[in-house]
Amino acid sequence: MHRLFQPLERKYVSLLLTLLTNGGSQELDLLDLLDDPNIAAIKEKAGLVQQIPSEKRALFIAHELKKLIGEPSARGLEAVDSSWIVQALSSEAPRVVAAILIGLPPHQLKPVVDKLPSDIRKRLPPKDEVKTLLPQIVKNVRLKFEERFAPMPLHIDKSFVFKNVIILEPPELQLLLRNLGLEELAQAFVSVGRYALAELCKRLPRDYASELIAAVKRTQSQDAMELKSAQRFLGRVLVNFTDTEELSRKAGLYRLSKALTLESPEFLRAFYQRLPKNVGNLLESYILKVQEMSETDEERAKRLQDGVLRSIQGMAKSNTISARYLEFQFVFHQPEAAS
Repeated sequence: MHRLFQPLERKYVSLLLTLLTNGGSQELDLLDLLDDPNIAAIKEKAGLVQQIPSEKRALFIAHELKKLIGEPSARGLEAVDSSWIVQALSSEAPRVVAAILIGLPPHQLKPVVDKLPSDIRKRLPPKDEVKTLLPQIVKNVRLKFEERFAPMPLHIDKSFVFKNVIILEPPELQLLLRNLGLEELAQAFVSVGRYALAELCKRLPRDYASELIAAVKRTQSQDAMELKSAQRFLGRVLVNFTDTEELSRKAGLYRLSKALTLESPEFLRAFYQRLPKNVGNLLESYILKVQEMSETDEERAKRLQDGVLRSIQGMAKSNTISARYLEFQFVFHQPEAAS
């Protein structure tokens, strides 16, 4: 599926291309009869297709329809964390589970199999029996299974915008959360004071405590949280705090949740599924809490999104994450954020 259609689901792209094939732009009025939150996005993509010169447009539509029919996957299941796949497989029959497993790439197959409950693994059919499954059956089973998950962005253009944070590899996302966690904690402790910071540092490993103190010193007064917000945040992340990794992840997720409040439900669903299920569920709960408490607005969320982009850019420059991200042009809401 062409990247022009992302992040639309396969069924919506099929609908769009079919309408354009049957009647051109006149048929698009039929979309208004549907009660679906994705109609605006479908119309937006229709406008992009109609910008293609007419002599090339018909070939493009025919080519994309042919790809949709022939592609075994257009939703990026390979990018979904294995924990979500395991949960979905747990309610399937053994032969269905086997049909799905044989289509997974090696990097995803092992963690899925390792996490499968032992009773499911014991009931899987023998390998010789699985080999006899017709390819078309395997394909149809997989396509049906993929509908349980949000479509994942598979490509990005030359520009790197906030939404593209979803393409970071899982270990890179964890490193990003650590960085964001330090920033969030620093802005909170600038508000609540040095005594609370000193008390927390007694419970932290020396290296992490030093990083946190340095982050607090770098934080400018205008970036400090409001006192009540800082107290609420620290109350959330420090409750039942047992280790530094947990603290860092919770703080990073909380900062990221405020940046994500501008994004669509479909994108958020994909982002949750990019993370381990327990982490994705925690992120979702933070976003709901931020929205409920009105702890951010559009302007603040955009500043936070720019901050996330700066973190990614800086981590790539220091080779903390892959330097390949520097090949893209980072796009900020506020141009001065790039400096």
